[in-house]
Amino acid sequence: MKTRKLKTFFLLSASMVLLSSCQEEEFYEKEIFDTYMDQYQDQLPPVPQGPSDLITPPTGDGTNPGDGSNPGDGTNPGDGSNPGDGTNPGGGTNPGDGTNPGDGTNPGDGTNPGDGTNPGGGTNPDNGTGPGDGTNPGDGTNPGDGTNPGEEPEEPGVVLQNVSDSHTQKDGKTKIDILWVVDDSGSMRDEQNDLAYNFNVFINDFVEKQIDFKMGIVTTDTHRDTITRTTEESLEKLTSEKMAADKATFMKDFERLIRVGTRGYPREKGIKASERFTNVIFNNGVADQKFRDDAYYIVVYVSDEPDQSNKELEEHLNQLTKWKSNAGLVKAYSIVNTRHGRSGGSYERYQEMSRMTGGQIADINDDFHETLKGLGTQIAELADKFPLSQMPYDETKIEVLVNGVKWESGWTYNKENNTIHFTTLPEAGAEITVNYQVEEQ
Repeated sequence: MKTRKLKTFFLLSASMVLLSSCQEEEFYEKEIFDTYMDQYQDQLPPVPQGPSDLITPPTGDGTNPGDGSNPGDGTNPGDGSNPGDGTNPGGGTNPGDGTNPGDGTNPGDGTNPGDGTNPGGGTNPDNGTGPGDGTNPGDGTNPGDGTNPGEEPEEPGVVLQNVSDSHTQKDGKTKIDILWVVDDSGSMRDEQNDLAYNFNVFINDFVEKQIDFKMGIVTTDTHRDTITRTTEESLEKLTSEKMAADKATFMKDFERLIRVGTRGYPREKGIKASERFTNVIFNNGVADQKFRDDAYYIVVYVSDEPDQSNKELEEHLNQLTKWKSNAGLVKAYSIVNTRHGRSGGSYERYQEMSRMTGGQIADINDDFHETLKGLGTQIAELADKFPLSQMPYDETKIEVLVNGVKWESGWTYNKENNTIHFTTLPEAGAEITVNYQVEEQ
């Protein structure tokens, strides 16, 4: 009997131990499983519990709404600082209780949404002090650059200097000296003939305005002496006095002299030729043939080929203007091939010289009658204009004085030829002063 009881006791004890071991193992496995699940859950987004819980941010605290950390609370709505709702709109500390929701005190924007103080976000967006620069967007006080609203800002790094040009209104005829620089290469026969046949329409306005003029003729062939027999004869015979004395003879002389021939050197250097002529005629030319210091100096380039002068345009131009007290008295006009050419259309040097001096450009392929008529009118009109020595930086700030008195009206500025034109010319002997600013080089 005792033996059976002992056996039963031992079996019961073994069962208890075995059962306890299984429970401990099951608990250990469950603990490991739960640990892995916790780590896995940490890597997953929170499971949505309702419409307002898609991502569960700390609502109503306002610390960092609108950036994904704490959206939708309103302390800093709209710019990342205070986006979204206000202090307590529709949620947060007192949502839906009537204290602050939907009442307009602080709903929907941040600090003071809906009242215009700071709506929409940002420091002062949509009402701020200076829209468009990011600091104070939205109100127009300083739009565009934040410094001066509605005003073109001065370019950074631009230094301006004052310029003053003086003129004395002449009592008598305006003086204009003209140098014709004609291409004498093999392809220019027709163009020279057109110049001769249509010269009468060029000179008409000179006659009507009683302009005191002198003319000289040179070629683009700089292998010759600058002052050839043709040049000397043109300076002697092509003057306003000769035309007034005998217009028919004057016209025949021009038609003959302008046909400079077609045997010139094929490397045309018209700009160099004008420089060499200028240095000679102003420096040591014959007294009665010299061009005048106080006259407009007009250079007319006529060529169907590119200029191949060797120096930079600025260097050539300096040689043309150094003889004048006012560089604006020098104007270059071009009748050249603007459409095509063997050198890829490199007629830009003649055209650029015209642009640099406020002259005009015409195409040598156009009707010569119309070209010369327009050119003559443009040059003759200079008689009523006063040139500026440099190009103004801001034409709206030009100041014109006559005998020391500022003229607010009665004059206009012509940007194409860089001159001042009076509606009614001041009286003879009047001192005219033009003040303006240029960019310092």
